[in-house]
Amino acid sequence: MDNVLLRLFRLQFKFCRSTLASKLEIDLKDYLALEKGDLSLTLKQAQVLSKLYNVKIIHLLESARQLELLKVRQEIIQQLQLENSRLNHLMEGGYELIHRYKNHQHEAA
Repeated sequence: MDNVLLRLFRLQFKFCRSTLASKLEIDLKDYLALEKGDLSLTLKQAQVLSKLYNVKIIHLLESARQLELLKVRQEIIQQLQLENSRLNHLMEGGYELIHRYKNHQHEAA
């Protein structure tokens, strides 16, 4: 899940990714991960970008926080879907056992 705000600012101000990595004192690989949303924006990085883009730091930090919340929400949904699938599989097996038991009871009578 991309950090759209970072990409938008980068494009608007016509910075290349390597320049921003240098200004943030991080490797290009880390900047790419930051923009991709795989790394969280630090307070120090937000301060640098705030000055660079002339925006309030709260906007950058809130955007990063929202991204983190979305990522956690997505992970929770994936875990719930897996659990739901597992429970459905178990229930199907249970229904099959009940059906066999009822057939057996019916045949025995």
